[in-house]
Amino acid sequence: MKILIPCGGLANRMRAMHAGRLWDSGCRIVWISSEECACPFNELWKKSEWRLSEGGRKWRWLLKLERRFPIGRFLNERLHMPALLRVWNTDEYEALMKYARWETQNAIDVIFSYSEFLSGQEYYREWFLLTPEMQERVERECKGFTDKMVGVHIRRTDNTWSIEKSPLEWFYEKMDEEIVSDDKVRFYVATDDEMVKESLRERYGERMITSDGDLRRWGNKEGVKQALAEMYALSRTKKIYGSYYSSFSEMAARLGDIELQIVKKENEDSREKEA
Repeated sequence: MKILIPCGGLANRMRAMHAGRLWDSGCRIVWISSEECACPFNELWKKSEWRLSEGGRKWRWLLKLERRFPIGRFLNERLHMPALLRVWNTDEYEALMKYARWETQNAIDVIFSYSEFLSGQEYYREWFLLTPEMQERVERECKGFTDKMVGVHIRRTDNTWSIEKSPLEWFYEKMDEEIVSDDKVRFYVATDDEMVKESLRERYGERMITSDGDLRRWGNKEGVKQALAEMYALSRTKKIYGSYYSSFSEMAARLGDIELQIVKKENEDSREKEA
């Protein structure tokens, strides 16, 4: 029996679920609402596409045991010796990828994952089908889109890597280059920072489309739904300028099968050499 428990935010859970399904179509997925993603699966996507159940307390307890207590890992290794039960953690990807490729069997595999352990771009659009409510949200986000629409995803709040490596000025640079290349270009901007939105509105005015939806993602069901609508809206642009260390940008590009350019702060020495 294979049981996958996706962890983290929306994009990370999608990657883990995709890998689990590629690995074994009979893999059972247990969706646990958490602070990172406080929304039931069936309020986001059509459940009929998945062998999935909503998780309860027993799975939360097991996750806490594995993450926080050394005795949990000790017991896990001992249980694995007779190949009865194996609990895989989010930091065991090399071993898990090897295990998945060779299809070694345990009586029960439980995988806590926030990323992919099998590669493959296919099936995202086919498997993650939005509910009618979410589809309507996406249509509202895309109102006013043209064939000149470029997506921009600027991650902020708790992602210190994105803040440091993808500063706002570098997004200005890329967006200005797009305007020089095509005066009719417009931008769809998804961000979790209201100050970033205001700054971009002042600079780009009517060239920019963004929503006034709920920006509170942590522990907020409405914020999760808004984030998913923005991800799918980004996927309908012709290309995306994304943030460093953000699976959200990557997932939007995968859903749309479009180009993704990560806006990453360059090494200062290399910039001086170029100058």
